[in-house]
Parts: sequence; structure tokens; C-alpha cells
Amino acid sequence: MNEKVMRRLGDSIGKRIRVEYVEDGKVLMVEGKLIAVQDFRHIRILPLSGVTRRIAELTSQRLKKNFNVLLEILFIGKNHAIMRITGENDETLYENPLISPDYSLSDLDEINEMTIRMFGEGALRKIQQYETRECEQGKMAEYAERLEDWRLLYSVRTAIRTRMLQMVLWEKPSNG
Repeated sequence: MNEKVMRRLGDSIGKRIRVEYVEDGKVLMVEGKLIAVQDFRHIRILPLSGVTRRIAELTSQRLKKNFNVLLEILFIGKNHAIMRITGENDETLYENPLISPDYSLSDLDEINEMTIRMFGEGALRKIQQYETRECEQGKMAEYAERLEDWRLLYSVRTAIRTRMLQMVLWEKPSNG
């Protein structure tokens, strides 16, 4: 069942959807174009209406640029979760009956427990594998950045040493 739901959402990429979700104890609704689905973890949506879209429009006007914002909403996350996703023809693409309007889980163990209850242990493992890869990629990017900084520092030190050596070698000894 869960794989079917994710597949149905994947088939809706590029189409208009409506998402009802809870964030910090408030039920919010946004309509937009579904951009991506990360199975059991999150969706990305380009808001076409709702508060997020209005913020993007105001930012665009202020910056005098075409500014679109992608909204990433977790299926089940810290203090926010998707309640329902409906498609273009008001068909229900996803619904989580475990999420109530007063949803406020912030403990990772409780979030994992809720994920297992909704999607099963296989889905939790999939999410954890994705997050591990994401963390490793972040560490690799951080290492590459530090390595680039080190190379820059090394080249500056080398240039300084070379210049100092040239100054010492090219200075003519003073005859006394």
C-alpha cells in the first residue's frame, strides 16, 4: 500500500496538488506544482497559492527579480507533518490518519515510532539511509571546502616564502 501511494505521488510530479499540513500547531494549506517526492521523507512543491507563495511574491517585488521558492514538507517531521495531499481532480493522493491538527512531535524516537506506524520499518530504514548519505555528502563537501582553503593558504605561504627568498637572494651585500 505505501509503495503504491509513493508511486501515485511520483506520477503526479509536474501536476498541481493541494497539501494540508500541520506546522507548529497550525494547520496550513498550500496549492502548487509537485516538483519532487523523496519516498516516505518529503515532497517539494512550487507554491502557486497560500502564504508561502505570497512571501515569494513580496520578496520578488522587493528584490525586483523573479523569485520562486520551493517548499519542502516532511511527511512526518519535527513539529510538522503532512495530513493530506489531493490531486488536480480533488482525488486523495496521500492521507495520514495519525496526524491531528495538534500534532507536535519533537522527539526523534517518537517521530521514528510514528513513521513505523504509518509506513513500516522498511520505510524508516530507507529514510535513515537517505539521511546518512545526505550527511556523508555534507561532510565530503565540508572536507572539500577545507581542502580548498588549505590549498589556498599553502599557495599564499609559498608565494610569501618565494618572495622573501627572492628579496634575500637579490639584495646586494653592502660593502663596508
